[in-house]
Amino acid sequence: VPVYPPARALEVAQDRVAEKKFLNGIGIPTADFCPVDNDDELTAALKKFAGSGILKTRRMGYDGKGQRVFRNMDTGGFAGTCEAMGNV
Repeated sequence: VPVYPPARALEVAQDRVAEKKFLNGIGIPTADFCPVDNDDELTAALKKFAGSGILKTRRMGYDGKGQRVFRNMDTGGFAGTCEAMGNV
């Protein structure tokens, strides 16, 4: 029995990084982004975006949930950043 949408579509739509990579892969541009999973990636992202941007959870975010706007942020470490966002 066919099920719609397909499981792969839900997989991609529920993960912000997978969604952006998928869209870019089929030629649809998105805003610049950096996946952040550890201190080194957070430091690199802050450097790339000059300490300002929107930090988003990868999953379980909707309608602004799991997002924080930041400006002139210095890295306080990945764990501290996650804690500030409510550990989501």
